[in-house]
Amino acid sequence: EIFEYIDEYNKDMGYKDVNRIILRLPTVLGLSIDTIKNKYNDIISLGYSSDDTLFITNTFPNIYGLGIDNIKNKLDNISNYYDRNTVLSVFRNFPQLFSYNIDSLIEKINYYNSIGLKDLFVIAPRNYMQSINLTFSRYEYLKSIGIICNMSNYQELFLADKVFYNRYKIKKEELLEKYNYLEYKGVKDEYINGNV
Repeated sequence: EIFEYIDEYNKDMGYKDVNRIILRLPTVLGLSIDTIKNKYNDIISLGYSSDDTLFITNTFPNIYGLGIDNIKNKLDNISNYYDRNTVLSVFRNFPQLFSYNIDSLIEKINYYNSIGLKDLFVIAPRNYMQSINLTFSRYEYLKSIGIICNMSNYQELFLADKVFYNRYKIKKEELLEKYNYLEYKGVKDEYINGNV
């Protein structure tokens, strides 16, 4: 019976290797073909082509577990910062963004925009995986030693911990303690709200 399901899935949805999807997300076997088709069509309705949708679902089958309203909300909110076609393209190329918390994404977009890294979302969305606390700490530390990060050297903010330590001789824990994003954010919020 499972093999009939796989054959039907391949035939009906145009997938070349559904086994790869099953390995990444075994719970997909619990979904009916109709449920999968509906999600597929929902993704197309957001502005993606059939080929884009195949790519997204092959690359990130977890999207089948996300609600379409959640997905649409992310695209709509991020479209307030970048044009819709750019947003669709970024999410297509790095569909793991669909699983990110929208408040966290927007907070990172606002922070990166404030330090002159607006294009980071478009050029290197994978860097959005790093915590904003670590990025802030590294940015402030680098600034304190005369290195201003911009789009030509932003990679310094996203080095592996060991590489960053070897290059700058400061541990992640020290950075996070010395340059605390939550304190910075609290002061900034108070300033914006007129409490400072």
